[in-house]
Amino acid sequence: MDLSLRAVRYFVTVAEVRHYGRAAEQLFISQPALSQQIKRFERQVGCQLLERSRTGVTLTASGRVFLEEARVLLERADAAVARTRRAAEPTTLNIACVAGTPHGIKSRLVESALSAEPCLEINLMRIDWSEPFTHLRNASVDAAIIHLPHAELGVTSRLLHSEPRVAVLPIGHRLSSRPQIGIDDIAGDPVLDSNFNRDFWLINPRPDGSAPVTVQPAPDSAEQLMDLVALGRGIAITAKTVSEQYQRPGVVSIPIVDIDDVELALIWSSDHGHPAVAELAEAVATE
Repeated sequence: MDLSLRAVRYFVTVAEVRHYGRAAEQLFISQPALSQQIKRFERQVGCQLLERSRTGVTLTASGRVFLEEARVLLERADAAVARTRRAAEPTTLNIACVAGTPHGIKSRLVESALSAEPCLEINLMRIDWSEPFTHLRNASVDAAIIHLPHAELGVTSRLLHSEPRVAVLPIGHRLSSRPQIGIDDIAGDPVLDSNFNRDFWLINPRPDGSAPVTVQPAPDSAEQLMDLVALGRGIAITAKTVSEQYQRPGVVSIPIVDIDDVELALIWSSDHGHPAVAELAEAVATE
């Protein structure tokens, strides 16, 4: 049986409005023509779907069943058309990734995008720690992957990943041979300052209530952080992946076991975000 989607839409409109005249107005056809279309449709289906009276239109038992199925059919048809149109007009998403974003997260983003929308293109660009929100504010990117926490207003976030924080020490440091350390072990060590989430990265205040000794200026990039540690300017606290991706000769990274992990999230504008970003975030977060 070949059902016309137009006829199905006619039936659903009449069934929901419960009046042929008002339904005809919504469908921009004459009432007699609509009545004929419904009668022809009922013959095609093989049973009466609507009962007409002076007070309006009511659904038969068969009509109530068919209405549920017809709504699903129309939703799927509309979705198919929408996806087809999107495929004909490829969408590009620009996503900024903070230094140290795990390669696995980037791969999941691309794979999820291709799975959901084969014609969706993703451009990934790196951002330094000093500018996590700049590109979002000026709309040069559609979303950004950043380390939490953040205090930016007007953005939506979706958690993607969490990992330990480590102390980056110069070779020869008194703790450089340890398999792991606690935050109190580096209580007196000068720590490279941070220009983003300062208290979180410096562990300020420390468990005893004291403030850490800091070294200025704060590094703007992962490369600069690792270089400064290698030069003996101070130690650093960073994410495990940062220490792995930007490893330098002369430094060693030791897990800090008694502080919270750092979380990585995908963020986008709550008011002006690209609709594909939320769908992509949902797909990546649930994998």
